[in-house]
Amino acid sequence: MKLHTNLTETQVYEALQWAKHKNLITRDVHFTVFTPGPSMTHPHGYEIQLGTYDQDSLPAGYTDQNGYKLRVRRYRGGNRGDARWAATWHEWGWLIAEIFAADPNARWGANPARCARPEYAGGYSSPDDFHAKTDGQFQAHLQSWTPPVFTAGGNLAIPTS
Repeated sequence: MKLHTNLTETQVYEALQWAKHKNLITRDVHFTVFTPGPSMTHPHGYEIQLGTYDQDSLPAGYTDQNGYKLRVRRYRGGNRGDARWAATWHEWGWLIAEIFAADPNARWGANPARCARPEYAGGYSSPDDFHAKTDGQFQAHLQSWTPPVFTAGGNLAIPTS
């Protein structure tokens, strides 16, 4: 999914680490694709895909966005033979929520102005649009965003304010 944002690469990675620290995203989920590119509306554009190499890394009893228990924990497809699985709908949602908390002017998806059929542009044009389309499911753990701090050893240190 394309992200248009004012955030740097480092800040986008920090948003993912922040969501992992809150236990909203499984620890082994990472960016399987992270390709910087142009954005016509923001200083930075990134093509992003989330995934994991562990199909069963979800918490026990995890359900999909419709409340159904999953038989196969993660979806694997279109990954050119790599043994990786896609992040869940919820993991994507928490990342998107963290990005919006860090940059309320960010936009996810195609630019409707450049689409032949703007109604199919998809994505999320604002935090309000995102929360409306996801029925507010990703607002509970959000707070004012302070980027996490990494120590010299690479450990995550959470700021106190």
